[in-house]
Amino acid sequence: MREIKFRVFDPKNGTYFRGWDDSEITITFFHEENEKGEIGYIQFKDLGCSCNPDDACGGCVDIWPTEPLTKDSIIEQFTGLKDKNGVEIYEGDVMRYKVVNVSLGPIEWETRVGVVEFVPAMFICGKFQLKAFQMERYEFEVIGNIHENKNMLNQS
Repeated sequence: MREIKFRVFDPKNGTYFRGWDDSEITITFFHEENEKGEIGYIQFKDLGCSCNPDDACGGCVDIWPTEPLTKDSIIEQFTGLKDKNGVEIYEGDVMRYKVVNVSLGPIEWETRVGVVEFVPAMFICGKFQLKAFQMERYEFEVIGNIHENKNMLNQS
């Protein structure tokens, strides 16, 4: 079973929400948008907390820092896969990969660039359905993301 994880891009600040040392985040949604235009919040797990959340004190959850989540926040899901370098692959990642050029003559590999997307029931990059066995065979490599590296889509 694959690990279910998400990351959140904040278009207002042009960055991903990250806790200390890329610590875990928890996303909480409100039943409806509040008067500030918030639809929830992101809470960062404080890796310095030595409490157990199951302790009577509730752990450090109440003092973990939070950031508002708005309709503009972009939530991206982890595919459960890693690229040829062991980097986790998320929706919105820009990937470089190789495909066989099917022309008459000798077989040649051609480098392409695509964005990871979730379509009904699967993750794709270009025309490929992303599967574990393809990561090394086609040399899939995360080279950025569509929010911070838009210019990479013009490379091939």
